[in-house]
Amino acid sequence: MSSNDLQLAPEKSECVVLTNKHAYRAPNLSLQGFQVSVRNAIRYLGVRIDTRLTFVDHIGSAAAGAKKAAAALRRLITNVGGPSQAKRSLLMSVVRGRLLYGATVWSESASRTQKNKNTLFQAQGCATLKVARCYRTVSNMASLVLARMTPAFLQAEGRRKFTAAKATRVVPNKRELTAETISSWPGGLRLDA
Repeated sequence: MSSNDLQLAPEKSECVVLTNKHAYRAPNLSLQGFQVSVRNAIRYLGVRIDTRLTFVDHIGSAAAGAKKAAAALRRLITNVGGPSQAKRSLLMSVVRGRLLYGATVWSESASRTQKNKNTLFQAQGCATLKVARCYRTVSNMASLVLARMTPAFLQAEGRRKFTAAKATRVVPNKRELTAETISSWPGGLRLDA
């Protein structure tokens, strides 16, 4: 780095230990005489990376941000009258973007746990209620169907597959990937939300 006239700020440096062990000793690291703090999770390019790569912290913070955006957009849209469903879907794509930021990185490991799926599902449910013009007593699954949206964890998996196909220099067929995602929906939806 110094050969390219770049400097590192050691007082701002932090690290995370990536391990599958339940109990581990945090290493004592020093960089240019400064102690490097070891954290349970760090933020890198907007994605929170935790020690076990479960991305629970990232999905929790993304869901909180998506709920906040959905609440702000809900105030703009009335349930009776108001914009058409297409315009509502366009407005709520903000929520989808917040939920699925960095999905190509975290979707595979995050989809292994039901807690992550439920967190994504609940955050998406806040938006789909307004898209489908439903009352809050309608279940999240019913509002997803009425809003013609797929669950966020399946969209994340679809994005991961699309990126993986592009990485192998094979031109991915979006329609096939979408059909594959939709076909995996009924079998994979055991949600306790």
